[in-house]
Amino acid sequence: MSSSLISSSSLSSTSSINPSSASVTTQSTTTTGGVPDCSTTYGAVPYPGDCTKYYWCSNGRYTLQFCPPKLLFDSTNGYCDLPENVSGC
Repeated sequence: MSSSLISSSSLSSTSSINPSSASVTTQSTTTTGGVPDCSTTYGAVPYPGDCTKYYWCSNGRYTLQFCPPKLLFDSTNGYCDLPENVSGC
């Protein structure tokens, strides 16, 4: 019987996302209740009236997402950013 050990260094990793290289579609159709129609949309969709939230559309379904503290959702670029970089909020 053999067993394998995994070192702690192989379990931890650091990753970063470069927003300028990410591709996100933000165009959507909303229903009267403000919930996006995700049947034809994939990606981040602004939450009406609150820039700290956004919807994520995938496979015809949406999930409500929250920006990290002190960040706002930038509907132009499709990601959370510093308030001074987000217009319209």
